[in-house]
Amino acid sequence: PRTPLEAVARQRETPASVYLAGGTDVGPRRKYDLLFPQTLISLERIAELGEIALSGDDLLIGGMGRLHQLHRYAADNPALAGLGRAAQLVASPQIRRLGPVAGNLRQCRRCYYYNQTDLWRRGIETCLKNGGPVCHQMPAKKTCQAVHYSDLAPALLAAGASARLIRAGAVETAPLASLW
Repeated sequence: PRTPLEAVARQRETPASVYLAGGTDVGPRRKYDLLFPQTLISLERIAELGEIALSGDDLLIGGMGRLHQLHRYAADNPALAGLGRAAQLVASPQIRRLGPVAGNLRQCRRCYYYNQTDLWRRGIETCLKNGGPVCHQMPAKKTCQAVHYSDLAPALLAAGASARLIRAGAVETAPLASLW
């Protein structure tokens, strides 16, 4: 697809599809037999999603903007120092170069017991995150305790960021916190 609306339309056509941005979340989940998409919909050719720019007093960050780009952009603007530092702390230089901002924000929550191969997981009781009765990280808890590892989310939430979302074919703006 070349536009966000085209991407949404393609996903509607193929319900068992998954968006592919940088692949740093989808790749490992496929490798560990945690995700079984029929189709991968690449967002790579949607130019507007890669933009990072100031618009008046607002910083617009396209979901496909790479983490290293955000860090470089913020380095040139002292008012964005916290966000730039958060982007700099994500994973490794290779992941920052490949990983998009939206991928860091929307990555799946991680758990040592869940994010393993199917063979490894078969050796233990199925966990809450996978539809079972127990959270192996904290067995006394009745909810999954998997952790969201986004480095950008706290900085953006503290800044009162909002997100542009496409829902039912319409573009809307919502508080960033609504993503979780």
